[in-house]
Amino acid sequence: MKHELQMLNLRTGIECAIIGTRGDLDTYNSPYYYATSKRVADFFEATFKTNLADIGLRMEAYLISGIQGIVSNHVQELLDLKEQMAALILHKLNEAAKTKVPRMYYNNFKTSITAKYGVVCEGWLLSKFCCPSDVGSCTELMVLNHAFKSGSARFHAMGTEEFKKWQDKQFQAAIGGVENREDSGSDMSNLSNTILTPPSTLAPATLAPSTLAPQSSAPTMPLPTFVPPPTFVSPASALETPLYTLAPLPLTSNTLHLQQTGTLITITMDHNSEQQCSTPLTTNFINAVTAADGSGVLSNAKQ
Repeated sequence: MKHELQMLNLRTGIECAIIGTRGDLDTYNSPYYYATSKRVADFFEATFKTNLADIGLRMEAYLISGIQGIVSNHVQELLDLKEQMAALILHKLNEAAKTKVPRMYYNNFKTSITAKYGVVCEGWLLSKFCCPSDVGSCTELMVLNHAFKSGSARFHAMGTEEFKKWQDKQFQAAIGGVENREDSGSDMSNLSNTILTPPSTLAPATLAPSTLAPQSSAPTMPLPTFVPPPTFVSPASALETPLYTLAPLPLTSNTLHLQQTGTLITITMDHNSEQQCSTPLTTNFINAVTAADGSGVLSNAKQ
């Protein structure tokens, strides 16, 4: 078949390519491919970004394992592109820095690369500046690979003056960020001071009078109420013992003791103070007089 294709090309100038592969596991032949000229092989590499041998292997995987083989090959291709892109970026960085850079930093590129080696990245085509391992598209990796190889994306080593201007710009940006944080912090502190002003700092005139009165910690108990005893008359005596009525006193103590000695009553309170009053506060004198005929006359005098 190869000979026939060669003769066809020599006689007529027809260019062609052929790929042959097995369709199941029962056969053991390897994939076969042929192109009548180098221009045909270059066409596959420029258009499909791969060669005839790779296409033959993919075709064989698809015919044997179906779509699962294609997916596996795609995943492997993506991993290979990530590895190649990471190595290419590090190589370009070392060329621009003119020194050995052990590792490429993406998240802290300014502090770890630019500030240390004076190198900036220009022409990054992806929307996010990140490590190739974080890119999930083969197309994006191919575009980025082509950009670095063609020079549209590159690392640039700054000169002395350019690097000094870059440092001043970063310093001013850092100063502005600190000032903004300080301003916002002072605003919040003023707000908190306004809201959380303790009541003790207020003027005394604004406080209610009840809050200025001392509060007693001792429990209060109700005072006993004195009920006057009933008045009675004994017919056996013309002058009975006076009956005493004691009006309630406005006392604030919790305990009250009464003691009578003759015509004197002593009131003792629990704070060891005594109050004396003459007896009686109110005295009823009741006299009974018996006449000769046995009739009685009652007289009542109040003193």
